[in-house]
Amino acid sequence: MIAHLMSSVYIRQDVVAVGKYCVNLSGINKVLQDQQYTTHLYQFLSTLVTQSHFLSMTLSNMNTSTFIPKKDYKANRLVSGILQLSKHTHFIVDETALTAGQLDSKGVQNLTALGNVINWQKIDYDFQYHPIEQHTNIPVLILSEGKSMIMSDAQIRLSPTHTDVASAFCRIESKLTTDILRRIRLYLTAARLIDYELSEDMQKMVQDDFVESRRNDNSINAEDLHNLLILARLITVSCGEKA
Repeated sequence: MIAHLMSSVYIRQDVVAVGKYCVNLSGINKVLQDQQYTTHLYQFLSTLVTQSHFLSMTLSNMNTSTFIPKKDYKANRLVSGILQLSKHTHFIVDETALTAGQLDSKGVQNLTALGNVINWQKIDYDFQYHPIEQHTNIPVLILSEGKSMIMSDAQIRLSPTHTDVASAFCRIESKLTTDILRRIRLYLTAARLIDYELSEDMQKMVQDDFVESRRNDNSINAEDLHNLLILARLITVSCGEKA
């Protein structure tokens, strides 16, 4: 979760946004849902980051909301969409709110747009006659009961032994003094801005380790290596290190 909170796109290679780290927090069962766990979690996380936005992924929201900004030529203005968020806005998607039903064409379009932000950190603005691609830098956290229908970079599954949600968050919030909150916010921001470097010796070590891993398990691919490198970078900067 710390790695997710300090993640940020720092370079783009072709269509790949390097540095993003979308997390799927699953295992939010009915007991937790009935106690508004996702709302409590969002309220807690919103105190740690400078900008945040919560999306209740109901069937109605998916089918009726406007996710993609669209140009209104009559009014000569851009009509904003839910995904038109500023840089480093933490986007929390509550998939537990999704009930059985059918996504219509707009719902499918919205789900595709959300997937594009998560996987490629981009939005295709709708200018009716042609789309205009805009890059984003939005950390996304998906909250779900089972594994999310949307692809993520990592999955964390909750296995709670205590399920009194309100008292748990009250205990946490009672320890978050103004000074501690200030320090956490400074830590997350400073870690995100660290200039991380991978030395040539370390790059060779990574390559050799990847070759050895492939030799032992041929199911390991380049995408696995990419995700491990991103996670290694985030763990390193979380400790205040540059390499």
